[in-house]
Amino acid sequence: APVDVAPLWGDRTKPGEFGMFLRLRAGQETGMHAHTADYRGVNVQGIWVRTIQGDPVPKELPPGSFVFQPGKQFHNDLCKGPVDCVLLIHQHSMADVIQPPGR
Repeated sequence: APVDVAPLWGDRTKPGEFGMFLRLRAGQETGMHAHTADYRGVNVQGIWVRTIQGDPVPKELPPGSFVFQPGKQFHNDLCKGPVDCVLLIHQHSMADVIQPPGR
């Protein structure tokens, strides 16, 4: 499902560093995916639930939680309602989404 993005600096559609707020609506799930480059994220609002491929236990991240997401590592993001999740994302490379094989 599409997510809402509010740019802070840089341009996520071009090479180079960027920062953005990303909103996942309450109950929204991204599905398993990866990105070419690493990113850092901070949960600003809501309960962000992350599942890393191969890790059977999803992690619930309250506001203030920090995530380092290695590039090319498949993961799923879910916003556990009832409040929308707002994430601060910082990446040193153009944004992309890689789907798992067979999807």
